[in-house]
Amino acid sequence: MQLEAELWEDRSPALFVRTFRPEVPEAAMVFIHASMVHSEYYMPWALALAERGTAVWLLDLRGHGRSGGPRGHVGSYREYLDDIRRALGRVRETMPGVPLYLGGESFGALLAFLTAGGPAGGDLQGLALCSPAFRLTMPLSPVLQHTVMAGSRVLPRLRPPRAMGLGEASRDRLLNRLVRTDPLLNRRYTLGFFAELLRAQCEAGRMASRVQLPVLAVLAGQDRITDVGGAREVLARVPARVHTVVYTQAWHSVVAEAPARVVQDFAAFVAHTRRPPWRRTEAALPAGRQGERMP
Repeated sequence: MQLEAELWEDRSPALFVRTFRPEVPEAAMVFIHASMVHSEYYMPWALALAERGTAVWLLDLRGHGRSGGPRGHVGSYREYLDDIRRALGRVRETMPGVPLYLGGESFGALLAFLTAGGPAGGDLQGLALCSPAFRLTMPLSPVLQHTVMAGSRVLPRLRPPRAMGLGEASRDRLLNRLVRTDPLLNRRYTLGFFAELLRAQCEAGRMASRVQLPVLAVLAGQDRITDVGGAREVLARVPARVHTVVYTQAWHSVVAEAPARVVQDFAAFVAHTRRPPWRRTEAALPAGRQGERMP
């Protein structure tokens, strides 16, 4: 197993990436972290998935973790998509011919979905999403949405006075201890970031029909942050095969709540989609794993 961490400084902003690569990788996956956190939170999970044969690339998006860029601010959500496409290109250069997957959790899953619906999606073998942030459990009213959008044009770098918390993301004690002391955590996003989040969510609903590759969607039955019903609505518009798994007792961050189960489901998804002709026949998961089930 090869474990690497590097800072890509070939263009601005510099991006920090961690790599977990088995000796003979059967597939490769670029995985995008949730908002507030960064790649370090996914290291044990990525190592376990790599031990199952899938090389994992964990990217810190701009303004997050150890990557460059203004903290918790972005001019357009498409800048994040540029970061993801940059990572996908690097993996292709490093591991030509290896089936390539894209995944993410929460906000990272939303960005992965948007990337898969664009030109970069044609080079992917599959898309794996955990608790995609297509809609929040407490959606903003139209008036408040308008206020956020208008305010972001005038004061895009305005930040809320109170720091955000991750208390409802997971019951995992280690994660919650790390959150309280992590200096790299993004706790105060700008008004511009929230406006771009709303734009990204709207775009996900509009372009869902352009996602032409198999999708694994892992949803949390006790999600208090993102709306499971909203995720179902968007995924229902995807014309390709969508395999949905619901962890009925899990809170929002399924990777923290049930890491071994997520590794198992991701590995099964890769195993049954990595062999061609995946575009012409819908790969079926083994008996007993169809549809929804408890963790």
